[in-house]
Order: sequence, then structure tokens, then C-alpha cells
Amino acid sequence: MEVSANLIQGLSAAGNTHAVPDDCFHPLVESACQGILTESHNIGGRLKKLDEDVCKEVYGCMSLLIAEATKTDADVNSLTSLLEECNFSKDRIKTFLEVFHENKPFLQALLANTTESLPHIVDVKWRLDYYIKSNQLERIHQPVYLLTLLSEVPGEKKLKELSFSCTVEQLQSLVNKLRDATRSLQRIAQV
Repeated sequence: MEVSANLIQGLSAAGNTHAVPDDCFHPLVESACQGILTESHNIGGRLKKLDEDVCKEVYGCMSLLIAEATKTDADVNSLTSLLEECNFSKDRIKTFLEVFHENKPFLQALLANTTESLPHIVDVKWRLDYYIKSNQLERIHQPVYLLTLLSEVPGEKKLKELSFSCTVEQLQSLVNKLRDATRSLQRIAQV
């Protein structure tokens, strides 16, 4: 498992018994797991006796390690070698692995439900209207397209609607931009 030098430095602080005493290590790992699962970053009573800057650094690094290990489905050997590189004692490695494996199914389920995908357009409804008058101008006499894009958002059952109106020129411009985007994607797919 590859991690940044900053993460290794922060984890080395977590492995240091002077920075994080043994009685604070288990609550630290538990708090980091629960912080990811519940999105509440409540630091427990035992952790309050740590230096505030050290606590923030090791908490953030532990959370990052847990998230990265969950994302890459890291095995025991890779985690052990990483933690040994950060000067963790055998007891701390054992504690980390126990807490991590206890929470791993929940972390993986949370990660599976986390998505950054954009809405997917599934349908377009359109109507041509003819504006004769508007509030600002006396007479317009201009055709206007009323468009409704129906899109499905991942994780939602209901389709989302986006409605807008445009002139013939604006609609032609939109169609041309969509064609350009399609061609660009086709070129990228061929590479």
C-alpha cells in the first residue's frame, strides 16, 4: 500500500509512545473509525489529555490510513509492514488491526454507497411555443423552445427534472456543443 511521506510522518507520531500513550491508542483508532462511519469527530475523554496539535495530526492520519486501507482492501501483511515502517510496536499493530477488521465491513459498505457520479440524462421533453408579448417588451413574435431534461441521480428513486427555455439559436448552440462533446469522448475512447 503506497502512502504519502506526510502520512508516514503523522503515523510515526501515532506510533510514538511519548506522543500518544498506550492507554490513548485504542480510543484513537476507535474514534478515527467512528469518525468516518458517523461523520462526527467527537474526541473521547482519554484523547483530551493529548497535546491538541498532536491529537489532530494523529487523528487525521489514522482516519486517512483507515480510509485508504478500506478503499484498497489492504491485507494484513501490507498494513503490518506499513505500521512497522512507522515504528509501531507489536501491541499497537495488533490493536489497530483488531479495530480495523472489526469495522472493515461497515467501512466498505459506506465506501460502496459513496459516489461522485453525475446525474444521467435519460429523457428530454420539449415543446415549441410562440411568444407574442413579454413583461419587458411590447411585442416579441419569436419562437421559443421549452425543454425539460429528465435525469436519474444515483441513490435516488425519483427522476429529477431540469426545465429551461431557449431560442432557436440557443438550442442550435446547445446541440452543437453536445455533438462536440460526443466527438471528443469518442476520440478519447479510441486512444
